[in-house]
Amino acid sequence: MIATKGKRKLRFRDQDFYWWIKKERDGNPRIHIISADKKVYLKKAFDKEIGIGTGYIENILKDYLEEREEG
Repeated sequence: MIATKGKRKLRFRDQDFYWWIKKERDGNPRIHIISADKKVYLKKAFDKEIGIGTGYIENILKDYLEEREEG
């Protein structure tokens, strides 16, 4: 079970994902994305100047899932 407090939910390709932004030890923020079944967990750095929203997260997931399907 995933603790969902403070996380945003996203439905993508019939699967639930949760995402949040957290500062890492180096002080830089990272986007964290996890699937509800915990099979996918991604951390990604981002440019602070870019607005982060659902579309941005969907693009990250699309790229990751396409890479996984190819390889």
